[in-house]
Amino acid sequence: MKFNLFVLPFTIGLLVLFSILTAKYIRWFLSLSTDQRDAVIKNFFTLKTLSGLREIFLESLLHRNISRKNRLLGYMHMSLAFGWFLLIIVGHFESYSYFKTALEPPYIPIFLRYFQQDSLADPLQVIYWFVMDLILLFVLSGVALAWYKRHNRKHFGMKKTTRHLPADRIALSVLWFIFPLRLLAESITSAIYGGGSFLTSGLGSLLENNIASDLSFIASWWAYSISLGLFFVFLPFSRYMHIPTELVLIMLRNWGATKYTGKIDGITQFEVHSCSSCGICLDSCQLLELGHANIQSPYLFRNFRGNKLSDTVVQNCLMCGRCETTCVVGIKTNSVRRAIRQNSDVEVNHDYLRHVDTSFNSSPDVLYFAGCMTHLTPGIKKSMQAIFKAAKINYALVDEDQNICCGRPMMLSGLAEQSLAMVNKNKELFENSGAQTLVTSCPICYKVFRDEYNLNIEVLHHTQYIDRLMKEGKLALAKSEEQVVYHDPCELGRNSGVYDEPRRVIAALANLSESPANREKAWCCGGSIANAMLTSLEKKELAISALGKIVPKNTMTLVTACPLCKKTFASTGKHINIVDIAELVAVNLSAGKDKRRIWMFEKIESASI
Repeated sequence: MKFNLFVLPFTIGLLVLFSILTAKYIRWFLSLSTDQRDAVIKNFFTLKTLSGLREIFLESLLHRNISRKNRLLGYMHMSLAFGWFLLIIVGHFESYSYFKTALEPPYIPIFLRYFQQDSLADPLQVIYWFVMDLILLFVLSGVALAWYKRHNRKHFGMKKTTRHLPADRIALSVLWFIFPLRLLAESITSAIYGGGSFLTSGLGSLLENNIASDLSFIASWWAYSISLGLFFVFLPFSRYMHIPTELVLIMLRNWGATKYTGKIDGITQFEVHSCSSCGICLDSCQLLELGHANIQSPYLFRNFRGNKLSDTVVQNCLMCGRCETTCVVGIKTNSVRRAIRQNSDVEVNHDYLRHVDTSFNSSPDVLYFAGCMTHLTPGIKKSMQAIFKAAKINYALVDEDQNICCGRPMMLSGLAEQSLAMVNKNKELFENSGAQTLVTSCPICYKVFRDEYNLNIEVLHHTQYIDRLMKEGKLALAKSEEQVVYHDPCELGRNSGVYDEPRRVIAALANLSESPANREKAWCCGGSIANAMLTSLEKKELAISALGKIVPKNTMTLVTACPLCKKTFASTGKHINIVDIAELVAVNLSAGKDKRRIWMFEKIESASI
C-alpha cells in the first residue's frame, strides 16, 4: 500500500470536514418545511437536477456573475475554484493512468508526485506533467491576485471589503499557502527524482543545488499536507463554508425548495452559510454614507454564524434590497434578515382586531386599500378616488377608518405571530367582499398582499391598475410637455419587479427622463419603515443624497409611486416638485385642462407634511 505519515494531516482534515458538513446538512435538511422537502423529492430525478449542475459549473466554478461585475475579480475567483477543481479531476485521471487502478486512497491523486518518483517519460506522462503544471500556474495566478486584492481592491471594482474574524484569517492564510507549497513540494521532487514540466521542472533545476535534499523533500510534502488539513478543519467555521454550501443551495433552488417560511429554517441556514463575505454588496449600501459600517448583510450573516448577533447589526437596515440585487450568490438578504429579526419575547395581544368589521354593505368589483402612508399623504388617496370615479369603477375603500394595516411593519420588526393574526383578519375581510381585484397605493402593502396573503383575488399596485384602465380606454388623459424623472420605489421596483407599468403611465402624461440610478439600481428614499435605528436627521440626509443622484440637472419634477417616498423626499426642503403617479393622472383626466394644475397636489401635500 502506498502510504507515508505526511498524508495524515490531509486525511484527518478531510474526515473532519466531511463529518461536520454531513451533520450540519442533515440537520438543516430536516428543518426544511414539508413543502420544501417534498419539492426536493419530486424534482430530484428530473431535468432540474441537470439544470442545477449546469448552474454550479457556471457560478461556483466559472463565477460568471462575479465576472459580470468585474472581469479581473471574476478571473481571480475562477482561477482558484475552477483551477483547483481541474487539479483534482485531472489528477485522478493521471493517477489511474500511472497505477492502472481507480481503487486508490483519496490522497493518492493529491500527492501523486510523491508516489510517482520515477521519471519514465512516456508521451502520455509528459502530457499529464505539462497539463498539471499549466493548471497549477493558472491557480497560482489567482493566488497572486488574491494577495494583490487585499491592498488594491479598487482595481477589482470594490470600494469596501469585509473584515475577517480570526477563523477567517487562519483559513485565508492557509489557503494562500496551499498552492505555493504544492509547487515547492513538486519542484523539489522534480529536482531529486526528475519528471515534471516547464513549471515544476524549471523551478526544480533552480532548487537542485540549493535546498533540494531528502530533508526538504519530505518537509515540503508535510507542509503541503498540513496546509490542506488545516484549511479543511477551519473551513466549516469560516467564511469558506460557502464553498460546499453554495452547491447545495443551488440544487435546492433548482428543485424548487426555497419557499421562505419567515423562520430560521433550513433554507435560512443554507442561505446564510452560502455568503462568502466577498464584499461586493457593500458598496451598494446607502448607510455607508452615514458612517454605519459593519452592519451590512455579510456582517449580519457572519455574526449569525458565530452566535454574536446584536440589535444594531440586526435592526439597522433599510431592507431596500440594493445589496440583494448585487449579491453574486443570489442570497435573499431581506428574507433572511426578516427571519433573524423574529422576536418571540413581545407579549401577544390581538384584542384590537375584534373591532375590525369584515362585512360589506355592497358588492364592490374592486377593493381599494390605501394603506397607512397613503392616509398620511391624502392627495394620493383623493387622486385614486377621482380615477375610480372617472373610470366608473364600482369600488370600496377598505381602510377608510384607518383601523387596519397590511401587517408589514410587524413582519419587518420580527413580530411573526402578531402579523399572522393581522394577515388572517385582513384575508377574511378581502375574501368576504366578493371583489375580484385588490388595488393598493402603497408598494409595501402591495408586496405583502401579493407574497404573504395567498389571496384568491388579483392584487395590483395602483400604477398597474391605472395602466390597465388606460389600455382599456376608460381614462381620457391630456399630456403635458413637462420634463419629469421617475423614481423606482424599493418595494415596487427592486423587490416586486414592477418597472414598466409606471413608465407607460408617465410617458402618456409627460416627457419622461430616466435617472442614471433607475430600476434595480434605484436609490432608497431613506424613509424605510424597516429601520427604527436611524434618527430623523439621518433619514433626511439619506433622502437629500438620493435626490441628488436621482434627479438630473434642469429637471424640476420627480414622480414616484410610493406615499412613503413622496413624503420622505418632500420633507427634505429641496425646491423640487414631488408627485405620485396617481396625482399626475388625476389632474389630467380631461383633455384641455390647464397643465399648471398638474402640480397642484404638491402644494396641497406640502401643507400637510
